[in-house]
Amino acid sequence: MDVQEDRLEVEIIGWGVDNESWSLKYQVIHGDPGTKEVWNDLDDLLETRILHARGMEMPVMCACVDSGGHFADEVYSFCKKKQRQGRRIYVVRGGSVPWKPVIGKPSKNNSHHAKMFLVGTETAKDSIFSWLKVEEAGQPGYCHFPAHYTDDYFNGLTSEKKVPQYKKGRAIKVYVPKKKGIRNEPLDLRVYNLAALKILNPNFKALALRMERITPKSTTPAPEKSPDNGTVNPPPAPKPKGKKRRRSGFVNAYKDR
Repeated sequence: MDVQEDRLEVEIIGWGVDNESWSLKYQVIHGDPGTKEVWNDLDDLLETRILHARGMEMPVMCACVDSGGHFADEVYSFCKKKQRQGRRIYVVRGGSVPWKPVIGKPSKNNSHHAKMFLVGTETAKDSIFSWLKVEEAGQPGYCHFPAHYTDDYFNGLTSEKKVPQYKKGRAIKVYVPKKKGIRNEPLDLRVYNLAALKILNPNFKALALRMERITPKSTTPAPEKSPDNGTVNPPPAPKPKGKKRRRSGFVNAYKDR
């Protein structure tokens, strides 16, 4: 979740083996973050359950709320409540220091004594921009997006570039906006989602085995054998429904905008 002056922006991402990801929901909650109503709406959104292709409902397993900006007190108050700590809803704060890990050790050194994680945004963005270049589904890091996402979303996701800078006489590369005033919330939200993944640190192999045990087996018809009982000919794969999304190599189309 990213907190702005007049709204909250939220993205729910599903993660799989080898960091393959699926953007499942992007929502803007309009209203003053200084009021309880906005945070109540966020709490309701975090109760969202996503229907998996195998028929099971998947809850939000971990969430990160950015505490930067003018509403840090509201963020801490929201996240520190015991029931939300139990749902793994945490405060995060970004830090643009190169080579820092995506998440650091949690701390309660704040006025509300809420658990807070520092996020290495530069490191997270390195991974994200690398994954956006992957063009084949099923490959490590491949990013899936719904067909209805607009250019505004992708412009925001690719709103920054890495440029060399010198600090204390040392050459480093840091991320900066491509254009003045460009909105970067989709990129920030993907950073926070990656932080949530790192905090959760799931065992995907164990999760896959558990899913196999608790969900029905596939109902896809078995392939038919040839008349001479020789080579098995698999049935054709079903055609995907809906408008096809551009392949994830789209990052190259946006890098100079």
